[in-house]
Amino acid sequence: MSCFYSGEVTPEEALIIYETCKEKLPLTQEQRKTFEQEWADLSESEGTLRIWKHGRIISVPEDYFDPLIIRTATRLQHEEHDRKILCLRLVGELIGRLYAEEKQYIPDQFAEYRIRRLVGEGIFRVTDTPKGLWYCKISLAHHKSK
Repeated sequence: MSCFYSGEVTPEEALIIYETCKEKLPLTQEQRKTFEQEWADLSESEGTLRIWKHGRIISVPEDYFDPLIIRTATRLQHEEHDRKILCLRLVGELIGRLYAEEKQYIPDQFAEYRIRRLVGEGIFRVTDTPKGLWYCKISLAHHKSK
């Protein structure tokens, strides 16, 4: 079973977790102190984005995933014969690739935020915005979209 947050766990899966773990010993004082210190260190860090890497949570710059966003958009735009792509599709592909390739999860709101920032930086062009970014079409600024 793999999940990123407790809302993904069904009641049946929660029961399995409970049954599997109810006989396990609680944390030792030393283990608890270690986790408390790790949390204190994380809470004091000024990073806005944290990822799981090499068995640890680390802070990374908020633009850490931008190269992947751009590569994913490039691939999708190429698959669409250089036509504009739906932003919602880019977000879905990005979240799927991050999980499949790196076992990372980012909320769709964060992906949308980064795409908005890339639009602001001139990396993407936005067209067709009847209901906001989710429903608009975007293209890479250096591509000639059809």
